[in-house]
Amino acid sequence: MNEQPPYKKPNENEVDLGLVFGEIKRLLFYFLKTILSVFIFIYKHKFILLFLLLAGVISGYFWDKSSKGNYETDLTLDTYYNSTDYLYNKIQAIETKIKQEDSLYLQQVFGNQYDLVKNVKIEPILDIYSFIAQSESNKEIFELLLDEQDDVDKFLEKPLNSYNYPLHRVKLIIKGNNHHKLISDKFISYINDNKYFNSIKEILLENYEQQLVQNNQILNQIDRIIDSVGKGKNSSIQKLMVSINENQILDDLLQRKKNLLTNDATLKTQIENQQEIIKIADANYTLEKNDKITDKDKKFLLPLFLIGFYMLIYFLKHLISKAKRLYAS
Repeated sequence: MNEQPPYKKPNENEVDLGLVFGEIKRLLFYFLKTILSVFIFIYKHKFILLFLLLAGVISGYFWDKSSKGNYETDLTLDTYYNSTDYLYNKIQAIETKIKQEDSLYLQQVFGNQYDLVKNVKIEPILDIYSFIAQSESNKEIFELLLDEQDDVDKFLEKPLNSYNYPLHRVKLIIKGNNHHKLISDKFISYINDNKYFNSIKEILLENYEQQLVQNNQILNQIDRIIDSVGKGKNSSIQKLMVSINENQILDDLLQRKKNLLTNDATLKTQIENQQEIIKIADANYTLEKNDKITDKDKKFLLPLFLIGFYMLIYFLKHLISKAKRLYAS
């Protein structure tokens, strides 16, 4: 008697490969059908789509020409006479006045084109190495505070620390691409118009000039002494040096002269750089700012919008027509 093989009950967890391939085939057919329908739609409506494309490009071009988008001017500022806190406070006050639309105040800050300025921002240019190099105490303070901080980046960006960096970036958001330099110059002139800091500036610059005069006098004296010793004259100066090593004296004088010349170079640099309380170290005017979708190139956006809107209307009409046929049947 032949034994029948035991019947195996289908495992519910097993996947029927035929069904899987059938579903994939159906999806692929639907995808190809959709692609073909799109090409057929484009072919049937090619003249309308071409008209919308050209109309969108031309309209977008003239729209771009007539509209004024926002542009950005970046100013890298160097602060002197411990005026960093003053600069930040002024920027905060100007930001508030822009929000309040205080035209009288803003006209003093930016001039007659004040209404073009939409915002002003300031941030430090992180340069911890310059801060540490300023003095040994800065280095010790930084090391002490850094040991107590978990996140170094956040620590460096704290306002308390940002004021200690020498350079700061100010961003002026201005409507349109005209008058950027004029507005920036007026803004810097307004910031520098401070009696307190200007009085400090005048005193320090005068001191620098006096130090240069004194250094020049000492250098002349050193040159005369060196010249006298070199020529071997029996001057009164040489008589005072009888008991002193002449070479040692010359070495000391030459070192003193070197130090004075180095000090002169530093003083001249300070006089040149510190003519203003806040000085522009670098400026980049009229940088295009496209934060909003409406700020983008309208020659590309408008045709896409018109064609997309036309296709949406056609698709909705097709759905409504199909729904009516289904309802009628």
